[in-house]
Parts: sequence; C-alpha cells; structure tokens
Amino acid sequence: QYPAGSAIVAGLLLPVLGPWAFIIFNVLAGVLTLFTVRTICLHQFNSEVVARIATVLLVAGTFWVEFAVGIWPHTLSAFLAIHAYRFALRHLDADDNESRYALLSGLFAGTGILFRLDAAFAIPAIGLIMVLLARRFMRSACLFAAGVLPSVMLASWFNHLKFGTLNPFSYGRFTGSTHMASYGPL
Repeated sequence: QYPAGSAIVAGLLLPVLGPWAFIIFNVLAGVLTLFTVRTICLHQFNSEVVARIATVLLVAGTFWVEFAVGIWPHTLSAFLAIHAYRFALRHLDADDNESRYALLSGLFAGTGILFRLDAAFAIPAIGLIMVLLARRFMRSACLFAAGVLPSVMLASWFNHLKFGTLNPFSYGRFTGSTHMASYGPL
C-alpha cells in the first residue's frame, strides 16, 4: 500500500525491535516533528507562547497522537515535509542563501515520497517558496531540485522492481485513485 521506504527502514529495525519497529520509528518522528514545529515558530515569531500554542494545536487539533503511535508512515511523512520547510526558511535567511540548506530542503522533501506519495505535494510548495523568495532564485530552485532528485530516482527504481513502471508516483495500478495521473484534472 505504501512506497518501499517504510518497509526498508522498519525492515532494518525488525531484527532488533521486532514488531515495535514501525511504532518506535513513528514515535521518534512524531517527537521530532513537535520540536521542529516549535523551532520554526520560535524562529519566525520569536515567541515562546506562539511556539507552545502551535505545538499544542498540532497534538490536540490533529491526528498527531493516533499517527505517532501507529504503524503507518504518516508521522514520518509529516516530519520530512515540515523539516524540508524549516531548511527552506533557513536557506532564505542565510547569508547569500547558503547552498546546503536548499539542498537539505530538497532532500527532506524528496525523501517523503519514499514513505507516502502525498508527500510529493510538499515539493512544489517548497519549490515555489524558493523561486518566489530566494535572492538567487534560479540557483536556489536548482539546488532544491538536486536534493529532490535522488529520492525520485530511488522511488522510480523501487516501482520498476515492484510494478514494472518507472513512474515514481505510483502504487502500481494504472487506473483508479492509486495512480497519480488520475489527479491531473484537479
């Protein structure tokens, strides 16, 4: 049902953690997400109160608790997207738009598609931030894209092995709601 990233990461942890591997992985991603949201809020608003409210809203106003202790990769996907956004903000604030932050932003945004295909929606959103707000927007967008590219290539390879398609945004079926092309009209 999900891309190969979860199976690979949890598979590496299964011999050590047993069936708890998925859950521990998600709990860790969930806790890191809380810290990342807090860090973004402190940086953007310079207010501990805003940072605490945002963190409480994430926990109490979303499915964070359910997903953080589940076996699904939703929490990891959210962590990767939020952290990609954090690196994009750091890139925009850095002197001369430091390259490593744009690259890391792309790497985190791209890695999300290895766990959930809907993580792909973070890629154009953050890419647009780079194009519209970075001082050296072409360089920033290219660095961001270079960070995304390895994950897209890896997802393509996994889908080629599993389903015989090089489409990185596919769950293997070529019709219905599990294929990215069905969302084109939207």
